[in-house]
Amino acid sequence: MASIQAGVYPAAGVAPALSFGTATNTNGALYLLIGGRLYISDENGPFQSADGRRWAMSSMDSVGGRPILVFATGQSNMLGHSVTSGDRRTINGQVWVWEQIPGAGQTVGWKLAGPDSPDWPFVSTGNNLAYHFCDMLQRATGRPVYLVMHAAGGQPIAEWLPGGGGVAGATGHMFSTCNAALTAARTATLPTGGTLASWGVSRADYMLWHQGEADADYRGTTGAQWIQRFRSMVATMRDPASGGSSADPFIGTHAPVLVGELLHGGTSDGQPTDDRNAEIARLDREEPLVASVSSRGLGSLDNLHFTGAALQEFGWRYFARLGVFPKRVPDESNVEAVRIAGRLTRLRGLTGSIAAGTDHTVTLPVAMANAGYVPALTLLNHGASTPYPPILGTRTTTSFVIRNTGGQNMTVAWSIVDLAAT
Repeated sequence: MASIQAGVYPAAGVAPALSFGTATNTNGALYLLIGGRLYISDENGPFQSADGRRWAMSSMDSVGGRPILVFATGQSNMLGHSVTSGDRRTINGQVWVWEQIPGAGQTVGWKLAGPDSPDWPFVSTGNNLAYHFCDMLQRATGRPVYLVMHAAGGQPIAEWLPGGGGVAGATGHMFSTCNAALTAARTATLPTGGTLASWGVSRADYMLWHQGEADADYRGTTGAQWIQRFRSMVATMRDPASGGSSADPFIGTHAPVLVGELLHGGTSDGQPTDDRNAEIARLDREEPLVASVSSRGLGSLDNLHFTGAALQEFGWRYFARLGVFPKRVPDESNVEAVRIAGRLTRLRGLTGSIAAGTDHTVTLPVAMANAGYVPALTLLNHGASTPYPPILGTRTTTSFVIRNTGGQNMTVAWSIVDLAAT
């Protein structure tokens, strides 16, 4: 390293070059110096010089490491637009944004630009919560962060389903455009060298979502419809084939999905636009890989869109919510079984009336790994002033017996916790 600093590259076994494409003769050097960054010879590395050798980012490089891909989408509040307040001039030298639909004087590709930069691919002035999220993520990890974002105002959630998901009037154009942007971004040359694909990044590590105003009650979408479409959308983005699409996955199988609340008390033409906050809270309770992001106290100029300062704060709140993962939230698929993070943790049920002096067999809704479980029995109803307790009888992997040894009928509730199920 001292030789490098002194500019004596051959003595350190380092070949300097302007780019991998111009490194035509590295002469067996152990290191390659490109754009101030050091790469080490590695036959399995993601980068290839013009003379056919493979290279990996040197661990000595402070900005080295696998790139992080963030995918952001939603309505106008994800796009961002307020020019009244907030820091919109931050440009992190290790955060790049993808431009898929260039405007006048722009080109498709990765841009090193903050929200107020001439190269910013989206609204030309204003602010953007996704960029602030990426800025915080990069500072926390020290790794380069790449943002692919596509958002548009007034879009119902059905537009993020392939072909509109069979919803009347929907075409699925947001799904198609997001897919096109991600497809192009994966194979484009990165400013840090190589491509996302060459780094093994085939799908986004995080998804940021802010949408729902276009699906408020007054627009004709119910909460039950929105949450079902949201779950279908995320499942399709993880596995497009499940939604009838031939696209490559948008996000990783276990990628966290962060969902921002709508502006509390927001309205459009006098109608409330925050109806879907109830479903966003429900997703947070029930989905291990989904977390809500509070918008409480964030300001607005028009009672629908956030101010610039609010968007900046919102981006930080999105980042802070990463701290809840991995989540262990209950997912009650039915009244008898409770699952946490996909693992069955409790079974429960209620018997009918068990006649005096008889046995009652409970058939378990899930087969157990063995017969070592111990159900908890609770006597609910009985006909005696001094009741006999229910007695646990024979257990098998699929059932157990409750014995009523008294002289009166009884009703019993049962539960099994901390269980292991096949």
